[in-house]
Amino acid sequence: MTIANFPTLNKQLNQWQSHLNDYGPRLTANSTHKESINWLKEEIQKLDYAITSDVHYLNFWEATAYSVRSVNQEIPLSSYFPYSGLTSDTGITAPLILLILMSHKMLEVKSRYSLWIFQK
Repeated sequence: MTIANFPTLNKQLNQWQSHLNDYGPRLTANSTHKESINWLKEEIQKLDYAITSDVHYLNFWEATAYSVRSVNQEIPLSSYFPYSGLTSDTGITAPLILLILMSHKMLEVKSRYSLWIFQK
């Protein structure tokens, strides 16, 4: 059995996901993260489920500015946090290239998706 066998549940979960997406980025411990957790707790409690929280405290940091720059060129970034971004229903298929560089020299990469690791 899959969730498709339960259309009401499927619809509810899609509505919840849409609502969570409306919060935007939910980085650990930022305000939208906390708000989305509280909202989801309330929704689950409406279903008569008990909620137990395990609270942890941490030092929080959220960047107000970020950049990556080579010797003579700024490198465009979409974000300072990892995310999958938005894709169509058909998804994306592309090769992932791992580049392990011994210096910070710029290389031309022929792939849209790459993971860069710099080592000294």
